[in-house]
Amino acid sequence: SGTIDGWVYGGYSENNLASNNEVEILNGIIKGSVYGGRSKGDTDGKVVHNTVKISAEKVGGFIYGGRSDSGSVTLNSVEISAGQVDGYVYGGFSENGLVSDNKVFISGGVLENYIYGGRSTKGLATLNSIKILDGNIKKNIYGGRSKDAKAVKNTVEILGGNIDANVRGGYSNNESAISNSIIISGGSISGDSIVGGQIRNISGLATDNIVTIKGTPSFTNAIIYGGANYDDYSDRDFTRLAKGNTLNFYSNGLSAKNIANFEFINFYLPANTKANDTMLTLTDTEDTDLSKSKVGVGVLEGDIPELLTGDRVNLIHSENANVIHPTDMTNHMDVMAGVGDIYTFELKNDEANYLYAEVLSPDTLPTPPTPEKPQTPASKQNPKVKSFLEAGLASVSFVNSGADLIADNAGTMIHTIDESDNLGAFLAVAGSDVKTKTGSYVDVKGISILTGVASSVND
Repeated sequence: SGTIDGWVYGGYSENNLASNNEVEILNGIIKGSVYGGRSKGDTDGKVVHNTVKISAEKVGGFIYGGRSDSGSVTLNSVEISAGQVDGYVYGGFSENGLVSDNKVFISGGVLENYIYGGRSTKGLATLNSIKILDGNIKKNIYGGRSKDAKAVKNTVEILGGNIDANVRGGYSNNESAISNSIIISGGSISGDSIVGGQIRNISGLATDNIVTIKGTPSFTNAIIYGGANYDDYSDRDFTRLAKGNTLNFYSNGLSAKNIANFEFINFYLPANTKANDTMLTLTDTEDTDLSKSKVGVGVLEGDIPELLTGDRVNLIHSENANVIHPTDMTNHMDVMAGVGDIYTFELKNDEANYLYAEVLSPDTLPTPPTPEKPQTPASKQNPKVKSFLEAGLASVSFVNSGADLIADNAGTMIHTIDESDNLGAFLAVAGSDVKTKTGSYVDVKGISILTGVASSVND
């Protein structure tokens, strides 16, 4: 316990590498900032594999897993489990270099300011991530952010906690935010927007981003965007802000303000879905424009709701406005991973404030799955063994033919004996053609010859 008035460094370098350092603060008050690793100067001072772990009473400054003025910042991490943090939190930060593969993990505490998985002023921000299990968060969350370069493949995952702010998968001021991801399966988000990829310019792209909703999170005040323009949230430019963006929705009975700028919207009906359930209710007074969206609805393998032919499931209900239905009303199940073929659904657009699906099959509840076939043994019979046995069987057939010849001609042998010298000669010939079924066939064709001399013996 106690108070530290200054800053805390796990490792510090002037114009050089700072790597494999760790700071762990279990209690007390830190008035300054905390760095896992820090490289200061104009040369390419890399900052790699540094860690900060915080459960202190309070940190008054910023927290950096790693920071460099000019070099790349990669594979650094921050873990916060308790206490209050007044400053920004960065998994990794660089003024001019690449920021990649940095992580922030929050399982408790009160965070008063912005949180970044990774941030760069002039360099690429990619593959950074934030994972939140619990805690109270007061300002915006960014998986990855860059001012002058792209933000690509960054991730925010929220499983719990109270977030009184907005969520961004990736953000770029002057470039593009592409292929970022947000996964929300719990917690409460009271901010007004959840954005897969955000830009603040008219030339960049916010495309191929993914937002996934599971479980029972709360985000009733938020508009969920695949891509968004910071300077104009009403911007609906499909090529710049919607193309390739995907909303994967696995929940039932959730509410949001609205959704926008998604090319693909996939509804995975959970096992507890019943007829006339509504998966997503929207409360905005503005229409929901799905005209260029491709919507899919299906049931995951193993999830079997109690639905019958003709049953209806409301995918989207806009309480205070209209749903502008997709131009293409095909059920695009082909882009949905893991969907079974137990049910067939047809999208319906005959009600202005609903997009719903009707069950076309089955006529009755699905039957239990057919038991799996026993696993084929790893060992196999050598086919040469069968050939070996068949050759033996052919030999046995010849022996049997000879035995039959002797039995059939025993009486003839006796009648050849001459009484004068008590001797007699004999000769017998027989042909055979035998076919034996063995799984295939064994054909035995041959001639048996029996010859010899016979005599009689008196007892």
